[in-house]
Amino acid sequence: MASINTNMTVVIAFLESLYQSGVHHVCISPGSRSTPITIAAARHGKIRVWTLLDERSAGFFALGMARILHEPIVLVCTSGTATANYLPAVMEAYKTHVPLIIITADRPPELLGVGSNQTVMQTNLYTHHVKSFVSMPVPDGDPALIAHATATAARITSIALTSSEGPVHVNWPLREPLLPPKDVDLSIHAPVMYRQARTMALDLADFFSQLFSTTVKGLIVCGPTDNQEDAASIRAFATKIGYPLLADPLSQQRSFGQESSLVIDMYDLLFRGAFLTNSDERERLLSPLKPDLIIRFSHTPTSKALGQYLSSLSSVRQIVIDPSDQTWEDPYFLATDVVQVDSQSFCDSVGERLIARETTNWAKRWQNVNAAIVKAQQKARKQMDGLFEGSIIEVLAETLVDNSILFVGNSMPIRDVDSFFVQTPRKITLVANRGVSGIDGVVSTAVGVAAVSPLQTVVLLIGDVSFYHDLNGLLATKLYKVSLTIVLMNNDGGGIFSMLPPASQKDVSSYFSTPHGLDFSFISQMYGATWHDIADLSDFREALQETMGISGLHIVQLRSNREGNARMHEQIYQSCFEAFRS
Repeated sequence: MASINTNMTVVIAFLESLYQSGVHHVCISPGSRSTPITIAAARHGKIRVWTLLDERSAGFFALGMARILHEPIVLVCTSGTATANYLPAVMEAYKTHVPLIIITADRPPELLGVGSNQTVMQTNLYTHHVKSFVSMPVPDGDPALIAHATATAARITSIALTSSEGPVHVNWPLREPLLPPKDVDLSIHAPVMYRQARTMALDLADFFSQLFSTTVKGLIVCGPTDNQEDAASIRAFATKIGYPLLADPLSQQRSFGQESSLVIDMYDLLFRGAFLTNSDERERLLSPLKPDLIIRFSHTPTSKALGQYLSSLSSVRQIVIDPSDQTWEDPYFLATDVVQVDSQSFCDSVGERLIARETTNWAKRWQNVNAAIVKAQQKARKQMDGLFEGSIIEVLAETLVDNSILFVGNSMPIRDVDSFFVQTPRKITLVANRGVSGIDGVVSTAVGVAAVSPLQTVVLLIGDVSFYHDLNGLLATKLYKVSLTIVLMNNDGGGIFSMLPPASQKDVSSYFSTPHGLDFSFISQMYGATWHDIADLSDFREALQETMGISGLHIVQLRSNREGNARMHEQIYQSCFEAFRS
């Protein structure tokens, strides 16, 4: 028994309490110092353990799982630089309110600051990017530590799940020997969950229902959300109040499963064109669309042009609905009212006090503009020679089957989806990492989504630079037989750089482009994927139909020209604004 540290029963108690509190998945990146935690999870029997070699990829994989399951996912790693590799995913989870529990194993205090190998200062490592930090005591044989571990596991799970949800960090120093006992009988009772209910105050519901009843020219702006219940409540609220709903592609409103004439999906192309002209003409043309009131739900919208438009409305009352008690979703600094309540409570409480409003001339004005821009961009795209990346989005919107998931990469893919994903009658869940909008970890997050999704079809739309950045995330598809179709938009270097201001100055533009000249077809051999190299949209549609719902990893590559694609985008913006102007 001398070689076995019986004090590690504390770790087993901690894992059992996590399970009782609602944890069902643990993602482990193998390491020595985290041995007790790894073995406790592996021997638990009811917790699903995922082994992922790369901590950075593991972090995003867990993020994807948590977004689909809406439950806390645990990450476990050893001490040292392994802990730092979780940071990008932790940052994204914090910004998008995704519950993660990060457990970093550590050296005991006596080994800090004395040159011990693989030892760094891990206290408050993630600083402002976690909701809470807990430094666990080193197990020293005190039976009270079992009760402490049990209570701590319940508390951190509650913190991760309490509105607004987010990541928590547990740093656990452990002494050798690290091997826990093989058979331990612990009777752990389910801990009390300290969950908080957020409800809409009666006086606020009455106030806002009266305000909305007397205001006809209102707009709803719905940003990204993974919460389908929130999306349904916002849709019902918009239908009753009769306000046009400017729907971010990640709001779930463009692919709700039932179309609505109030959903405005072409605002990005409208405002992009508007901000290409001078301020006086823009004011004159947009004045008929100026609202008296704006209600903003969920996270900050993807569209920069929409942000510019909202920023220009300094005289308009802007009501932000945000459950967070830590930050406000108001990067435009124009919120006149911030209501700290979840979207569903607000919509249900206020909506039930409203009388359904018939379609107004105000709503029809927005509907007519939206329809005109849909026709203009479709006409302009048909007149183009060569592959236009925006047309890929139209094929996806038309081809994706009902009850599928489209995970969208950052940089150009999400911008093109914002511009060209037109409302569809099918139920398609759109997901992206828009908290801090990094291109790292996109593959891993999508694989995590696919690994636990009950839906058969999951498609990832990604650019070549982002794909290259996270190739090792594909290993999980092979290890766990995860089915995923990847649509790879390859313009050899990231198309967005051809649209940024430095592209107009040739002496420095090369420093902003990232050509790589890589042939990604070898990936199919390395990870056992089917490979489709597509030249046109008709072949793309056919390849997409062939791979959707079929088990395994499928990669569909489309090649485009960066400079030509940038010119096509500018032509689209001009064409859409001309249609609006006329």
